[in-house]
Amino acid sequence: MKGYEPRNMPERGVEFVLKGARKRAKMTQKEVARKSGLSKKSIENYECGKSSIPFEKFMDIMDVCRVDQKCLVRKLTVVK
Repeated sequence: MKGYEPRNMPERGVEFVLKGARKRAKMTQKEVARKSGLSKKSIENYECGKSSIPFEKFMDIMDVCRVDQKCLVRKLTVVK
């Protein structure tokens, strides 16, 4: 299955990227948590911005949601 290619994400925060990727993959927070080895509460906290997410965990979640990581890296920008 071809991965989802993110669009129009640079002006949005990590929370938007996480939730959008999960929804496009048609997965629940519980499914993402199980497949990524994280707790559902962690996924909730990352999606609502209550907790900052380490880069490796972010990329793991993107992989679970079948996001094309090369495309994601090209589209994200550093916020100053």
